[in-house]
Amino acid sequence: MEFAPPSWEGTLLASGSEVHPVDRLLVVHYLLCNVPLRPSREWITFRQFAGGQFYWAPFRNRTIVPLIEDVGDDLETLRHRLDRFDWSPMAAGDVGAVIRVLGEARVAVVYRRGDDEFGAGADVLFDSSLKRIYGAEDAAALAGRVCLGLRANPCTVCSGCGLCDLKPIRKTEMKGGV
Repeated sequence: MEFAPPSWEGTLLASGSEVHPVDRLLVVHYLLCNVPLRPSREWITFRQFAGGQFYWAPFRNRTIVPLIEDVGDDLETLRHRLDRFDWSPMAAGDVGAVIRVLGEARVAVVYRRGDDEFGAGADVLFDSSLKRIYGAEDAAALAGRVCLGLRANPCTVCSGCGLCDLKPIRKTEMKGGV
């Protein structure tokens, strides 16, 4: 990513496309951390962020539930979609993955196939060092971007993913009326 102050408009260098507004915010908060991030390799849940316990149900409905609805029990599809990220396996669940999201920042996705008694399940875990950089709202946005990236139609600028206030741009609204 390349950013141009003072607006912090960003470009993905590999594709030349615009950086998603949520990613821009997460990068700025990451860069504002006054202590270099060193992963602890201690995993915490969203509930362990300040305010996370209160916001648990909306967090789950924005991140985990849509991922489960999209993937279901198709673990091969999930493994294939993980290749969209820089990730490494984690010994947890039926599919466990540690995903490098930004610099030294890591999240883990633990996915479990359903059985006769319970449907599929998933958890998003955070390296505990992220509590120094992000609050619950940022952690929810980070997890939302990861979970959207693992779905069939990953979020792009601006597909109307619901993580930011932007609305999808219709071609008729574009400058020049394409």
